[in-house]
Amino acid sequence: MGTVVGAIGFFALEIFHSTEFLISLNLAILAIGLSLSSVGAQNVIILSVPRQNSGMSLGMTTFLRILGSSIAPAVAGMLMQQYQYTVNIGGITQSFPSSEAYALIFLIAAILSIVSLSLAVVLFKTRPPKCQNHLPEEEGEMDTTITENKKRDSLLARRHI
Repeated sequence: MGTVVGAIGFFALEIFHSTEFLISLNLAILAIGLSLSSVGAQNVIILSVPRQNSGMSLGMTTFLRILGSSIAPAVAGMLMQQYQYTVNIGGITQSFPSSEAYALIFLIAAILSIVSLSLAVVLFKTRPPKCQNHLPEEEGEMDTTITENKKRDSLLARRHI
């Protein structure tokens, strides 16, 4: 749900960024979406991987989030530098990022959020999340080779007593 709200916020920013009020409103929608998706992503990861891999998968997720947080401003800065317009103010020529630069930044973010949403749907359809508290090992259904050997050893030890 958070990814959907975030995608709506990015698309709204891409379309409606002509006034300060619209930008503030769309940023509020975007902030709600990003907050919800951050918590939801952590829960999906914990519930989708085996318990023994949950630390590693959360670490990789945090690494990729930090990597994206470092690459995105560089890409945005590159677009703002590439798409500029010049203004002569009091005899001084100054350059500013054009609205096209902001539109491209918001469009790229919206497309990436749609890709994220698509990956979440694929994850949901291909592998339903397992609750960590209801794994077969914790319900008593331990039909693995190791547990069968332990059961056999336990029964043999009881017979010898």
